[in-house]
Amino acid sequence: MKIIVAEPEEEMERKELVEILQNKQYF
Repeated sequence: MKIIVAEPEEEMERKELVEILQNKQYF
C-alpha cells in the first residue's frame, strides 16, 4: 500500500477502518 503524507483526515480514517476490517477477515 502506498502511504501519502498529504491526505485529508477523512481519507486517513477511512483507510484505517478498511485496514481494521481487512485484519478481522484473517481471524
